[in-house]
Amino acid sequence: MSTNLEGVLFVVRRIIPSGQGEVRHVLKNTDPEFSTEVLPFGEAYVSILFPDQKKDWKLHTQSTSRLAVLSGMIEFAMYDMRESSLTYKQFQRITIGDDNYGLLVIPSGVAATWRNISSGKTMILNIATKPHDPNESKIIPFEDIEFTW
Repeated sequence: MSTNLEGVLFVVRRIIPSGQGEVRHVLKNTDPEFSTEVLPFGEAYVSILFPDQKKDWKLHTQSTSRLAVLSGMIEFAMYDMRESSLTYKQFQRITIGDDNYGLLVIPSGVAATWRNISSGKTMILNIATKPHDPNESKIIPFEDIEFTW
């Protein structure tokens, strides 16, 4: 049920431990995932998700999401809704966070949902390519796409 969807990337990032904690790399302007020609900067924000909670599907029509789980563990599911894609109507799942740290890039046209599989709250950073625009994104109720965790 899980395929690598066209255009979806997961890039492992460095975690640098120190005596006081750690530094987690997310994105540098020299990374190909940052390219302002391909994936410009729109806005950055953090979402908090409480234990045992999940998000409805979110579909962006123009914006690409670049997601890093800053604390906890999140299971992501993505569904390709791009008719021109080689992976149209296929799913991809990935679990990222403390135990599998990196940057998840989800292109426009791919719906995404996620759930907190941690015992505490999680923090997810999104470095989106466009500022929030309610006309550019759509919330799809979880039940409207046939998917089982």
